[in-house]
Amino acid sequence: MKLLHTLGHLQLVATETPTQPLFTGPKPLLLLTYLALEGPTTRRHLAELFFAQHPDPLDNVSATVRRLRQVDESVLISDGPELICGVRCDYTETLHAIGIGSVDIALDLYRGSFLRRADVSVSGAEFESWAYQKRSELAEALRTCLIENAELSCVRRRPRDAGRFAEQAWLLPGADEPTLELLARLHGVMLALQHPREAEVRREARRSALRSAAGSLLNQLQKTNMMAMYSRLCSNWSAR
Repeated sequence: MKLLHTLGHLQLVATETPTQPLFTGPKPLLLLTYLALEGPTTRRHLAELFFAQHPDPLDNVSATVRRLRQVDESVLISDGPELICGVRCDYTETLHAIGIGSVDIALDLYRGSFLRRADVSVSGAEFESWAYQKRSELAEALRTCLIENAELSCVRRRPRDAGRFAEQAWLLPGADEPTLELLARLHGVMLALQHPREAEVRREARRSALRSAAGSLLNQLQKTNMMAMYSRLCSNWSAR
């Protein structure tokens, strides 16, 4: 059985020999990654997404399909005009593990942020934006799951598990800057445990709170200025 690694290294491996990549060509594997996450996709859409700057985009898709099928015919499945990924993918399996609450399985699968070592810009701005969004979505889902498990472990009086989950949530690669709410929850766990990283989280929570307060103040000032401008305009209009 074949497995597409997208977390950390980008490579196609056999589950029987996971340390020996079967294929590492970046562009074909980026296309296969898109299919693995998005499901059946037309050749034309793939041509526009990955090869829009080429003279014959559809021919490039056909050449990519041939390269992947040289590894194994089952890697890609054709269904009329659509192509379907025929291999397992660590991204979707991580999401599934998070969804059923198997946090340790999710952590085992999450060996790095999504497409961290791949040059996602080679496939164009649209794909690059998609890749960054998917990276953020998975990391955020895992971080939230870790914080929930840390809180639950505290309630169940399992401080070792709570500390482990909290620290993994804090250090998780690929996640966006945490919201103030997440920082407050994480700090609550670390404070209760007297965790060595409690001070780090507290400092970041304070910085986040200051940024949030500054942003709210700026928005309020902008609204006040707009109201003042509107009042002046109304006064000028009435005076005419």
